[in-house]
Amino acid sequence: MNTEEGREIAIRRILVALDASTHSLAALEAAVKLAASLKAEIVGLFVEDVNLLRLAGLPFARELRYPLASRPLDSGRMEQELRLQAAQARRALVAAAERREVHWSFRVVRGQVTPEVLAAALEADLLTLGRASRSLTRRVRLGSTARAALYETPGSVLLVQQGLGDHHPVIVTYDGSALAGQALRVAADMARANGGNLLVLLIAGETAVAERLGEEVAERLRPLHVKAEYRRLPRADAASVAEAVRLERGGALVLGGERALWPAEVVQALLDELDCPVLLVR
Repeated sequence: MNTEEGREIAIRRILVALDASTHSLAALEAAVKLAASLKAEIVGLFVEDVNLLRLAGLPFARELRYPLASRPLDSGRMEQELRLQAAQARRALVAAAERREVHWSFRVVRGQVTPEVLAAALEADLLTLGRASRSLTRRVRLGSTARAALYETPGSVLLVQQGLGDHHPVIVTYDGSALAGQALRVAADMARANGGNLLVLLIAGETAVAERLGEEVAERLRPLHVKAEYRRLPRADAASVAEAVRLERGGALVLGGERALWPAEVVQALLDELDCPVLLVR
């Protein structure tokens, strides 16, 4: 994705990192839905975790089985399990992509999960990830790969815990910057595909500034044939945005604006507060 000031955004290639987790499948569904609305390609990536394979080769490593049984880990069996998971991931990708008539590709690599995902993301316009591979508590925390993507990936990232909420508004932040305009375009496409409305949070300390920004947004949306509602957001902080999303029952949040507006730590705080997908445009 090109994020230089004044350049038009173009999401043509969406990378989705796949594993056997429910969050991964939710990320897949969200990515395919977005790809359909943007006429983009989906690239599925499954990483055979080399750390698991090394662990399986250790003589003292054991596999815990429900409820109390255990057995030695076996590297051959681990290889087979990873191949099965990759096949499951591919089948899920094919089913989701063909259902929405999205062009797709799939590849398997072996290595450490986070570095492989981040390297592959450099060849895509958008990286889509489940927020966490596993959750031991009801409150989902950001997984290590998702956190690394948020802090280290230079491009846009979509982090998903559950799918895009049908008929719920897509919410986008807007401050008048070039990146905000790019985010607005993506959010409009998402809203149109999602059967819901578009809600624009106008980041403005003064009412007069919010009115000017609202006029800009209406002009940008006119050729897209998308109608929007507007709310003024006096402060662009995690608490204010999270409260607005909860009040409006947002189905997805698109963060657009100057890069300094959404540093990784603020986005992570937002992710800790919200269940809906969050797309950071940068």
